[in-house]
Amino acid sequence: MKEIEHQNLIDTKVQYWKDLWNDSISNFLKRSFGLELLTPHVLIDNIILEIEEDSFQNKKNKKFFYRTINQFLKNDQVINEKFKTDFALLRRDFNSERNGYILSICQSLQTNFRNGKYFDGALKKISELLILDSPIDTEFLQELNYYTQSVIVELLLKSYTLEEIKSFSKYIFSDVEKLDDGRFYSHFPHKTDVKEYTDPSGEIDWKLYGNALKKEIQSLDTEMRINSLGNYFYEVKQDAYFIFVIEGLRGSQVVKFGDITFYSPDKKRFVKEGKDYQVELEDLQKDRPEEKYMQAAVKVNYLTYQSSLSIAINKLENNIDLIYSFFGLKTKIKVLEHKYLVVKDSKYLASSFKTPKENQQLKFHDSLDIDFKNNRKIFTNLRKHTEIISLNQRAAKKIRNAMHWVRKGDTAKNDDDKLVFYWVALENLFSDSPGIKKDILGDSNASKFDLIKAVLSANHLIYYVYEYGWDLFHYYRTFEDRFFIKSKFPERLSRKANLITKGSKVYLKKFIKCLPELKKHEDNPYLKSKIESLISFYNESEETIKTLEKQKTSIEDDIVMIYRFRNLIVHSATFDQTMLPYYTWKIKLYTKSLVRQLIRDFEKELDIEDIITKIYLKKEKYFERLKNDKIVFPEDLK
Repeated sequence: MKEIEHQNLIDTKVQYWKDLWNDSISNFLKRSFGLELLTPHVLIDNIILEIEEDSFQNKKNKKFFYRTINQFLKNDQVINEKFKTDFALLRRDFNSERNGYILSICQSLQTNFRNGKYFDGALKKISELLILDSPIDTEFLQELNYYTQSVIVELLLKSYTLEEIKSFSKYIFSDVEKLDDGRFYSHFPHKTDVKEYTDPSGEIDWKLYGNALKKEIQSLDTEMRINSLGNYFYEVKQDAYFIFVIEGLRGSQVVKFGDITFYSPDKKRFVKEGKDYQVELEDLQKDRPEEKYMQAAVKVNYLTYQSSLSIAINKLENNIDLIYSFFGLKTKIKVLEHKYLVVKDSKYLASSFKTPKENQQLKFHDSLDIDFKNNRKIFTNLRKHTEIISLNQRAAKKIRNAMHWVRKGDTAKNDDDKLVFYWVALENLFSDSPGIKKDILGDSNASKFDLIKAVLSANHLIYYVYEYGWDLFHYYRTFEDRFFIKSKFPERLSRKANLITKGSKVYLKKFIKCLPELKKHEDNPYLKSKIESLISFYNESEETIKTLEKQKTSIEDDIVMIYRFRNLIVHSATFDQTMLPYYTWKIKLYTKSLVRQLIRDFEKELDIEDIITKIYLKKEKYFERLKNDKIVFPEDLK
């Protein structure tokens, strides 16, 4: 009986963990929060970069790093169990001038991180939390969340994309599937190699392979499945080629520039083995019998096609920049990204033949539908702000300028350009006026960066308060809209919580007030914990303030890291760009959120500093109200 209860507890914990893994990534991709990017590994990488590129000259960055070292030494059990000596020495001498000594400690730590010592430790913590007979309490939830996020970031640093990583928690618990044609497969990162069941003619004995695969999968217990995440982490990269069509380059030639070969398929082939149809796939322009463009084969250190694709394109774009500069071309040279081939060991590995983004039908489908019937209120509100476009007033001009740079960021191809453009949009909104620094920061000598950091975090905190509740609301609302799935809740309760409405306005308040009752009908442990978290957040002002202060620190840490990336890019520093796309995503959301709020709060009588102060003041009012009231919704603030 005890064994059955224990297994039920493990199953409950595993389901909770899978939901947590998925939700952490989904929330980040939707709204930038839910996943903390600043882990011990990321910290050490950035300290090394700071010393090598700037000799530790920036006192604010040094203070930020020192505070983060202390946090990890205090809270991270893996650091204390496996890296305590190095971190203690690092903290002891961090504020000295011994840069070479500090660099040496960090380089030793970096090597251990890259070799998987921290990953293994964090994975072991997750496994213990899920398998041991411990209750699902606050401590369990906090630890599981922390080490799960640490493992996700370690996989990011190996160059997997978030979309790929999101699938891993599902894959490691998958079974063997049999296709209609008799073939077997499993998403689990197994070791059963189909090549061992292939005869000299290339035919696969699917029955033998399927039996071997089933034997491996059926031998797995929960701990082994969790530890199989290591199969992704320790996957060895191999050389492969991505092949694209290059519009604007023609010629029946073969020209090699380092890792890139521009060629015509009638002169050279990279797919030399395999079935005839696979060999023929290399000609990406079979539909153009004449006037074919050249193709380019880009050599990359291959992990997965999704994670390696952006690396291949960046390499190719850099090479095209050189061609442009050298020849002074007028014709546009363009990588046709929608159609490409992946080749490894002279064999076809994968391909993508998507519809190009320039497709006119898709363009029409994705265009903004100015439907006054469905969007009348939105466009009525938009008309109120059109004077921003025409007024020759300082605030209007600054907002217009910011909108211009935001749009440049949205249309830029590379993440380094995007990040810089979004930052330029921000920086142009703020002045070095001592007055606004005194009003917001209480220090007229503070830097513009400190002002930007304070206003961005203030604006995003109010946004966070809204989203914290709407996230779960929309989940349940979507669930209620599925006519083929029976609702978890009585219809009366769904209507009371605004989960079922007929065209009437939806209020978050109604949903929040119904949470205790909704909880009684929820049996999913992860969703139940989210309901409990929301109840605590919206009904206990001390917990609300605590959560928001933690979020404020997280946002400000993001902005410090973003500004560091901005400086590295502007000063042409050499650095690992693995984390750049995710910080670019964050600055995009922070910047666009602020610009939208500036548009909403715009009044022609107000200068830009007045509008920015108004945004900051909204956050101050909210915190002040929390000290006196049990529950405060942002829409209640006047």
